[in-house]
Amino acid sequence: MELARLFRKVGRTAQVHIPFLRELGKSAEHRLRLLTRAPHDRELQGLRLIDVPSGALFLDVGANRGWATHSIRTICPHVRIDGFEPNPEMARRIAHAYRPPDTLHTVALSNRAGEFPLYVPTYRGLAFDGLASLSETEARRWLSRDTLLGFDPKCVGIRQIAVRVATLDSFGLAPFFIKIDVQGHEYDVIAGGLATIASSKPIIFAESQVLDVEKVLELLSEWGYRVWRFDGARQAGEISEQNVYLVPESKIGLIRAP
Repeated sequence: MELARLFRKVGRTAQVHIPFLRELGKSAEHRLRLLTRAPHDRELQGLRLIDVPSGALFLDVGANRGWATHSIRTICPHVRIDGFEPNPEMARRIAHAYRPPDTLHTVALSNRAGEFPLYVPTYRGLAFDGLASLSETEARRWLSRDTLLGFDPKCVGIRQIAVRVATLDSFGLAPFFIKIDVQGHEYDVIAGGLATIASSKPIIFAESQVLDVEKVLELLSEWGYRVWRFDGARQAGEISEQNVYLVPESKIGLIRAP
C-alpha cells in the first residue's frame, strides 16, 4: 500500500511539471478500466451485492469526468443516471464522454440555492478539477507534502468559477442510489435533500475520508440508516478507507451475502 502511494505521488508530481502527462495518464487509466470493466472506485463493486431494480434512478453528484457514471453503468446496465456537475469544462467533457448520464444538470447541490463560487485548486498553474469544492478550505486541503514531492505552498493557487447552486429537493426526483463526491460538502448536499430522502430512502455512497459519518447518521436517524462497507464481503457497521455506503433500514434486505 505504501509503495502504491509513493508511485501515485511520483506520477502526480511529474504531471504538474509536464502537464500533458496528466491527460495522457488519465486517458490510459480510463481505457484500462474499459477493458477490465473495473470501477473507478473499488468500493463501487459493492453494487454487485445489491438487488438493484431495473430502471432504478441513480444520481452522480459531483460527476467530474463521468467516471462514476461509467462505473455504475458497467455494473448496473439497466439503471437511469442523472449527473450533477457545475464546472462548465467538466460538463463539456461529460457530454462527449462514452456513455454519459441520461440527464446532466450543470448545477452544484447544497442546502441552499443561489450562485456561489466554485473553488478549483491549481498547482504551478495546473488545475486539479477533481478537487473543486464550494469550500475554499476543502479545495486547498489535499495539495500538500503528502501528495506532491517537493511541495511548495507558494505554487498553490485557486481559480473561482461562479456556478448555480440548487437543493436536491428542488428537482423532485425519486432516486434509488446517490453517489456524492463533492470534496467536503457532502453533508450540505444531504441536508438539502431530506424531503427526497424521506420519500425515496436512497442508498447513499460517499467518500468516508471527508464525511462526518456520525453527524450524517444523526441527520438520517429517522429512516434507520446504517453504515455498510464493501471490501469483498459484507461488513455492516464499519467504515472503509475510501468510501462508505449509508443504507436505510428499508433497503438492508436488498444486500446479498457474497
